[in-house]
This record gives sequence, structure tokens and C-alpha cells, in this order.
Amino acid sequence: MSLWLLRLLNQKSAGGVKVKGSRRLKCGEPVDDPRVIKEVMKLINEFLNRVERHKSLLLSDSATPFDESIRALNNWLTNAVAMVNDNEVIAELMPAEQKTSNEMIELLSQVRKKWLSAYKPELRELIEKLRKGEAEIIINGEPFNSNKSFIAYLYTENLAIEVDKVAKSESITMIISLTGLSGVYVTTRDYSARTS
Repeated sequence: MSLWLLRLLNQKSAGGVKVKGSRRLKCGEPVDDPRVIKEVMKLINEFLNRVERHKSLLLSDSATPFDESIRALNNWLTNAVAMVNDNEVIAELMPAEQKTSNEMIELLSQVRKKWLSAYKPELRELIEKLRKGEAEIIINGEPFNSNKSFIAYLYTENLAIEVDKVAKSESITMIISLTGLSGVYVTTRDYSARTS
């Protein structure tokens, strides 16, 4: 049995999970039903297995999940000049493409740096808490109804992780969201109003 603190997420699931012989779960209350805990453990174990499988990127002291994108953009920029040749349209677009690519590389470099300094240490700490049974896990959905999704949410200061057992297929998806990043606004011309 785990010591995790499990809580239901929102009012939609406030009725909780109706299990024969059990009372309904209420929003925000700790969950101690062993059957619910078993379902949550399946999600958490899958999360831990996937992190372990990709630890060379997620938990490395030098590599990050963003390195390949940075490398690909740098390679594209290097080779882009060769693509211009005699094509006038490409030559006109090249400065905008180079500017956009440079901005993307800068943003990826920023997130890479923050991954190594903040996100990765928080992910490691979360994994340790999960293994020790000290993490708070927020749940939402129906753990015993394969026609409905069941989600476990894990939060740190800068990470929001969603582990979702998808309705009907019962496959498991995961999303790791990173907080505290700057962004770029891209404005494009509206061509839909143009007439010829």
C-alpha cells in the first residue's frame, strides 16, 4: 500500500467513483480505497518506466530533450544558404526564415539551460518522492470504467505532469508541461481577404 496522498481534482468528478460496497469519493478528500490506489499505481509505474527508458535525455547531466531540435535547426541554417542559389522567391524569404530559426534556436537554448538547472532536478526529486510514497497525486476520472479516461496529475514548482489512461483504448499517454518560459509572438499576414 502506498503512502501517496491522492485527491480528486474537480467538481465534475465530485461524485467520485461509485464502487460497490464503498462510499463515493468527494473532491479534495484523500483517497484510501486500495482499488483506486492500485489503478493510480499502474499509471505512476508506467510514468516511472518511461522516464527510466528515456533517462539518457530526461535525467542526464549534459543531454536534454531539446538538443536534437537545436542541432537540426543549426544544420538547416548552415545548409539554407546553399538552397538559395538562383531561386528568387527563396532568396526573398531567406532573411525571415533565418530570423525565425535564430529565434527558435534562442528559445530552445533557454529551455535547454532551464531544463538542466531547474526542470531536471525537480523531475529527479519527484521521482524520489514517488518511489518513497511521499508525493501528492491528484486524480480525475473513472479508474474502473474503461469507457472513460482516468488521469493522475503530478506537480512540482516548474513541472506539471499528466499521466492519462485513455478512454476505450486504455493506452497511457503522458504530457510534461514546463512553466516559467518566455515566448515569441508570430504575426502573419491575413491572405484570406486578398482578391486577385
